[in-house]
Amino acid sequence: MSEEVVQERPLAGRTVVVTGASSGMGRAILDRLGAAGATVLLAGRIREPREASVKRIAEAGGRALALVADVRDVEQVRALVERAVPAPPLAH
Repeated sequence: MSEEVVQERPLAGRTVVVTGASSGMGRAILDRLGAAGATVLLAGRIREPREASVKRIAEAGGRALALVADVRDVEQVRALVERAVPAPPLAH
């Protein structure tokens, strides 16, 4: 990766989870992370604003995935982490 690309997109190759992504600070944070090159997993309870954010990030050249998640529910948080963190390679 060239130095120029790193400066333009310092979070390229990184995955970030943003909760509360449907509005307010969560939405503002995910926009900045997407612009910095991160793959953003948006978690929130309200569908429409998340979908609009995915579209904005994609239009800016970023990658995003919107998920329904209520951080008050432990099982939903576990599922969110499983989507965000890749499984380690199996030993042979």
